[in-house]
Amino acid sequence: MLARSQGSERRDEALLRYVTTATHEYKAEAAMTEPPSTTAEHTPIVVGIDGSEPSLAAARWGAAEARRRHLPLRLVHAYRWPFVAASPAAPPVGWSEATLRQDAEALVAAAVRAVVADAGEVPVAGRAIEGPTAAVLVKASAQACLVVLGHRSRGGIASLLLGSVAAAVCAHAHGPVVVVRQTLDATRPTEPIVVGVDGSPGGDRAIGFAFAEADLRGLPLIVAHAWNPPSRGEVAPFSDSVAELETAELHQMREWVHLWQEKFQHVPVSHRLIAAHPALALIDLSRHATLLVIGSRGRGGFTGLLLGSVSQQALHHAHCPVAIIR
Repeated sequence: MLARSQGSERRDEALLRYVTTATHEYKAEAAMTEPPSTTAEHTPIVVGIDGSEPSLAAARWGAAEARRRHLPLRLVHAYRWPFVAASPAAPPVGWSEATLRQDAEALVAAAVRAVVADAGEVPVAGRAIEGPTAAVLVKASAQACLVVLGHRSRGGIASLLLGSVAAAVCAHAHGPVVVVRQTLDATRPTEPIVVGVDGSPGGDRAIGFAFAEADLRGLPLIVAHAWNPPSRGEVAPFSDSVAELETAELHQMREWVHLWQEKFQHVPVSHRLIAAHPALALIDLSRHATLLVIGSRGRGGFTGLLLGSVSQQALHHAHCPVAIIR
């Protein structure tokens, strides 16, 4: 089911409050550990890793993307001193800051070795950074062209469709975020790119990202727009028929993508006007897609929301990697 319980909504609200606070707390520390700013031509693709299978799938996806874009790949692992019920005067035997960092660096090194072949000739580097995972990755996103994450982190609840870290980073990142679901085939090299459009500013940026991705991969692009056609009774008082309204919707779709299509003339484009809820329409199209691209918040959303309902539902239920474009 796509409907979410009030308990889930409360957990999401609490999570977003935590990440906002953690990001501010982490800001000073991150400033000391982040490398110097990179130029646009060498802005890396950042992948969040934690040793889990979903994060390894994300790292491989990110490595292949870095290879296509000829950009460096940076694997980032955040670690923290574990919370335990023990007296500060008597820390657990065998635990030390040095040990934690060594374990974190070993995890990063193993991940680099696992994906270096997928990256080809582009440079691959790894960093272990102390701090809250979501806050570390949000900070790293400011110096990345793209952040890639697994759908669920190590230690997460297996029944959750989307982990708390992925949800928080998608809501707060400074740029595009791709979430890769490890249980699905994330390669699908010949399936089209799908982008959801609605005329919003975020939707326009999503269109640009989708065209560039389709051009980079040599794939066709499906531009999808969901609408709610009126019933015959609703149309009767007006002169326009349902068919005329549908034609007008299709014309509006083409207007939304016209400038991008002029820029990427070699990308084959098809338009899908679907009479369904936007989330259901996009989730269904994702069954046969290489990548689903959507804006972080659509035209009808509340301005205070960091992620709209459609993007949230797509992140939870899509059948392919999902790109959230801010």
